[in-house]
Amino acid sequence: MIILGLVFIFQFVISCSCLAINRSKQADVINASWWVMSNKTRDELERSFDCCGLFNLTTLYQQDYDFCTAIC
Repeated sequence: MIILGLVFIFQFVISCSCLAINRSKQADVINASWWVMSNKTRDELERSFDCCGLFNLTTLYQQDYDFCTAIC
C-alpha cells in the first residue's frame, strides 16, 4: 500500500510538471532530443506517427525526408 501511494505521488508530480511546460518549451525539448536519438528510433517514430522528419517539415529536414519510409 505504501508503494502504491509513492507511485501515485510520483505520477502526480510528473503530470503536474508536464502541464506546467508551455508549447515553446515542449518544442525545444523535442528538438534537442531529436538530434541525440538514433536513426532506428527516428525511423520507428516516423512510421508510428506517419510523419517525415521533425515536426513533419521537409524543407528543414531534407535528409530525414530522403530516408523516411512513412507515408507522408
